[in-house]
Amino acid sequence: MALLPKNKTIRWNFILSSLINLAIWFFLYWQVEPRVEPLALRYNIYFGINLIGPWWHVFWWPVLGLLFIVINFSLAKFTVKKNYYLAYFLAYSSTLTQTLLAAISVFAVMING
Repeated sequence: MALLPKNKTIRWNFILSSLINLAIWFFLYWQVEPRVEPLALRYNIYFGINLIGPWWHVFWWPVLGLLFIVINFSLAKFTVKKNYYLAYFLAYSSTLTQTLLAAISVFAVMING
């Protein structure tokens, strides 16, 4: 627990963000099977599918989410004593980002389903 901030709000946001990121990893692991043909990675209502790539490119989203968690909560831990508003913003934005990445993952699986 030494790595976690002592502030309860930031700690719970860290735990929630980490659980959402872990859920994204498991969801993509169980839903995306290795295959030769490319996957649709992005869909636009105006143009349709506008980004395709290999099956393993869907795992970049949880990697970016994990990187976002590490950076945001490291910054939040060091700024909580000086400016707790900034630390709260970093913590809540990390949780929101993980939620959006979870939605992106679900939609990516749906368009390839």
